[in-house]
Amino acid sequence: MRAKWHVVLILLLNMVWLPFVCAQEEQWLQYRHSREAQEILRQFGSQMLVLVTSRPQEVNLPEVPDKDLIFAKWPTPMVKAGYVWLFLAKSSPQGIHDQLYIDSDCDGRLDNEAPVKAYRMDTRSAYFGPVKLVFDSDDGPISFHLNLVLQHNVVAIDVGCC
Repeated sequence: MRAKWHVVLILLLNMVWLPFVCAQEEQWLQYRHSREAQEILRQFGSQMLVLVTSRPQEVNLPEVPDKDLIFAKWPTPMVKAGYVWLFLAKSSPQGIHDQLYIDSDCDGRLDNEAPVKAYRMDTRSAYFGPVKLVFDSDDGPISFHLNLVLQHNVVAIDVGCC
């Protein structure tokens, strides 16, 4: 008899508890991102990108002067195309590439993106980030942050973020 009451009590609790658990709204994961992510994580992977100076035909670009633009594709399985386009521009004719345009909404277009200014520069390097990307998925949007470094005309992406 006592076991029967336990079963009834568990069923009643489930009937009360289950609707509250199932009715919760979606929640974004809380994680940290940092310009200097290596200070938090110590060691994580970086990825070098191949840079090209020829303007890609398959992507819409914003109105920027054509002089000294550098283009790259960041390979990622999170988008249908398999990569995210980015390019670097100069805010002044003399100096280093200090503006980053990246397809942050992953729609395959760069003409709807605002430039990201380098937060730190020296004579041959520019540091960008964290740059927020939003990937579409079956479960809803996925937010991701990248740190990018341009050094000696090589772009390294810190793919580990926190």
